[in-house]
Amino acid sequence: MGKLRSYVRKYLHDKLSNQLNVPRMQVPWSRMKAEDIINWPSEVEFISIEKMNFNGLKKLHELAVEDKLDFSPEFFRRRGVQSSKII
Repeated sequence: MGKLRSYVRKYLHDKLSNQLNVPRMQVPWSRMKAEDIINWPSEVEFISIEKMNFNGLKKLHELAVEDKLDFSPEFFRRRGVQSSKII
């Protein structure tokens, strides 16, 4: 379970960092909701990766491996930041 957790955590941190053009960015779980991540599975509770159970991690890992998780434009607008993907 530790490897799944590490993979998903790194994937989301790297994705967010790349979109914001910063070296490292933590995902602000406490200020987010499920709609802030595109393709978040509805059957997976929206909680931090650290608190997630095996089944939730497995589903997120499958999506991460296929590069199907992303941060929504609304998330960036609400946070008042410009993603490199938003034009």
